[in-house]
Amino acid sequence: MNSPQDDPAAFSEGVSLDSSIRGYTQAIRNLNDSVGLLNTAGGALGSQMEIVQKIREVAVQASNGTLSALDRSNLNLEVQSLLNEFRRIATSTQFNGINLLDGSLPNLGLQAGANANDNINFQLGQSTAPQIFQKQIGSGTFNNSTLSGGGGPAVADLNGDGNLDVVNSFAGTITVALGNGNGSFQQVQNLNAPNVFATAVGDVNGDGIQDISYVDSTGKLNILLGNGDGTFKPPSAVASGSTHSASLAMVDLNHDGKLDMVTTDGADQTISLFFGNGDGTFGPRITIGGFGMSPQSVTAADLNGDGTKDLVVGTGGTSLFTLIGNGDGTFQAPTANTVGNQAYSVQVGDLNGDGISDIVASSVASGNISILLGNGNGTFRAGATLNPGSGSQIALADLNGDGVSDIAAFLGFGNMKLFNGNGDGTFQNFHTVPLALGGSSAVAADFNKDGVPDLYVSFLPSQNSILLNQTITADAENDVNVLSQANAQKLLAIADNALNKLKTMSASVGADQDRLSFTLNQNSLLVQNLSDAKSSALSTDIAAETSNLIRNQILEQAQVAALGQENINSQYVLQLLKNL
Repeated sequence: MNSPQDDPAAFSEGVSLDSSIRGYTQAIRNLNDSVGLLNTAGGALGSQMEIVQKIREVAVQASNGTLSALDRSNLNLEVQSLLNEFRRIATSTQFNGINLLDGSLPNLGLQAGANANDNINFQLGQSTAPQIFQKQIGSGTFNNSTLSGGGGPAVADLNGDGNLDVVNSFAGTITVALGNGNGSFQQVQNLNAPNVFATAVGDVNGDGIQDISYVDSTGKLNILLGNGDGTFKPPSAVASGSTHSASLAMVDLNHDGKLDMVTTDGADQTISLFFGNGDGTFGPRITIGGFGMSPQSVTAADLNGDGTKDLVVGTGGTSLFTLIGNGDGTFQAPTANTVGNQAYSVQVGDLNGDGISDIVASSVASGNISILLGNGNGTFRAGATLNPGSGSQIALADLNGDGVSDIAAFLGFGNMKLFNGNGDGTFQNFHTVPLALGGSSAVAADFNKDGVPDLYVSFLPSQNSILLNQTITADAENDVNVLSQANAQKLLAIADNALNKLKTMSASVGADQDRLSFTLNQNSLLVQNLSDAKSSALSTDIAAETSNLIRNQILEQAQVAALGQENINSQYVLQLLKNL
């Protein structure tokens, strides 16, 4: 067909088919360009994954306790160099001048067909360091749920399921609440413990199972050996101390790898040490005095950074005593620090970011919370004084994810008062967190495995609550370092999270590449089929025309033959006439 006049309808159809063929042919070129773009992005993401894998490998190395500070510093140089290359790849990966991974290309629209809106839209994502290296932190806001019972200060995995459980004592009964790992707890178990005053949890016989120790009103030290499934054997008395033992700590005091016991002896104005034998039995009572008043609480912590546990003793007066351990189970003479009257509730932590232990002591009588800032040698200087309004028990943890310890104060009846730390040893004015019930004591721990501390609040034997800290996502780029063993451990989790993000992005790019391969095949088939259709519409039907040609040739030849035969007959007649 040479012009519309040959066949107007066929000519119009041919023009439309030609337009589609040319459109799909160009779409194939578009898709080939897009495949190159995705290949570029996928290669860059693969390089970033290799970098994160190497950072994680270094973090595993730096988590080993045999490394010196210089070793960690040198390893951190490698980590920072790798982090810089990670950043460079994210910001410099381009295709035809288009940045692919820095977040400036939120949506990639591809013209995949011959017609308008025949598009494929892809999202490459952003692989910059702040978006990939992230962590979950607490928001400082809480979901408040009431529990049927249990509660208290002792937290451990009692049944080996990897979930934190809670132990407390109430009026002659030890309560055990087994955690489900999601912030909820099973039905509380009640263990018979006559005249129980204080409890602690630890493995006293070296079988790898957590046991419960408690001191009763007569001064006897009792052990409930764990069965490994959250149940316990009946209590057995293992040592005798003094009456009015209001507090119990379980800690290795002499570096022999065996747990020892420390109790407060209100009647004798002493504390008692019981050194463990590692088989669930303990040596004879050793007393330390010099307090001049009745000790009411004892807390073990390393106060001077020598790796040995020291003791902090709260009393019924206005003095808080520190005892520096010598590492062999003996202690230096108690040193008095002035705090509020009857500062029973004591927590130890780094409040100002100097790597030195500080002390928070809450006074039952005055209602004040005293801050003692550590000097690094086991001595302390007075810090800020907080006033939650009345005497309170306290918990110390980073509750809002800023890397600084906060103080949660529980006033019995009423709500929780939360003091957010400023990181320099001072605190902001408290804000009130509503409680479903009251709170007389609490413990901070991660009860739902989301990586942030929650609060288990104890009020009465049958009235307790769990405050689950709500998480938010935060930039962890500054946490990518191995300058300390703790930082290296933290980096492992951050690297795992980063790998998961990069794996998801890479998988998405791979899926897009797979889709484009099918789109390319489909467009190629369309071009072929449309070309065949165009040929049929605009070109001569060779078979039909050949048939017509042969038919016409046959007819023509028949006509010639007939005419020739007629001429021959005429000649015969003339010849006969001539012969006459």
